[in-house]
Amino acid sequence: MKRAAQYPWIDEGNCAVREADGEWRTLVEHCYFALDLSRIRFQDIEHQCPVAQADVATVEAVVGMCLLVQPELVVGAIIVIGVVVVASAITAELAKEQAIARVPVATKPCWCTCLGPADPNWNPKDPNHANRFAQWQAHPAECRAECKNRAFSASQCT
Repeated sequence: MKRAAQYPWIDEGNCAVREADGEWRTLVEHCYFALDLSRIRFQDIEHQCPVAQADVATVEAVVGMCLLVQPELVVGAIIVIGVVVVASAITAELAKEQAIARVPVATKPCWCTCLGPADPNWNPKDPNHANRFAQWQAHPAECRAECKNRAFSASQCT
């Protein structure tokens, strides 16, 4: 996503966001049409993208895709004209990634399992008595509370 954010998009970055789960090469191949090509100049400085005879428009598209998919771009190979304002869809996706990264592990959802022996004094007629309970919980505190309500001595959130 960060790599896509440095280029101008005519579709607000929607195609780049849709393809973000895959490889960069696939994103470029599927979303090249959504780049604002009027604001990008491709210069094959090191001649990494040789093209056989073709019309000018085809050559530019082939060279453009070829240069974009390079893992390490040569400085000056792709020149963006003007200031790039990060497309709104990409901005939203980057913000979501940053928010997830900031959430401490202890507050993320977890697989909750009740541990230890159930309290023998608890009402054995209760259907939840001695039921070890294992399911996803939104927060470790909810896991602890659920296991305590079921009269277990401990809980584990993984």
